[in-house]
Amino acid sequence: MSKRKVFIVEDDPLFAEMLKYYLKSRPHWEGSYFPTGEECVQVAYQDPDVVIIDYQLDNLQAGGMNGIETMVQLKKIAPGAHCVFLSGQKRYGVALQTISHGAENYIFKDENAFAEIGKILDTLPVD
Repeated sequence: MSKRKVFIVEDDPLFAEMLKYYLKSRPHWEGSYFPTGEECVQVAYQDPDVVIIDYQLDNLQAGGMNGIETMVQLKKIAPGAHCVFLSGQKRYGVALQTISHGAENYIFKDENAFAEIGKILDTLPVD
């Protein structure tokens, strides 16, 4: 059985590594980390199953793509990817904005974030 691909697009390398480590505990999933939206979009042709995107990606480099821009560009290349936003932004307007642009879920970065990601991954069928 092949592993399903999860792209992690996150400007906090420590958080991204913790998430990759968490994914190792899930036998059907493997994570790849991208610190910018631009880097993720460049390899979107690899057809990820799930993309976990930080909302404020443009904090890392001035003029960089934010999370929504990343998702919009990624979906042009990999339209079947499930997009989940992960952010410290606890404003429901931000969450609604991401969903209105095509995100399937919005998870707050808190102590429950990994458990919520796990629940989402568990609901997706594995080949």
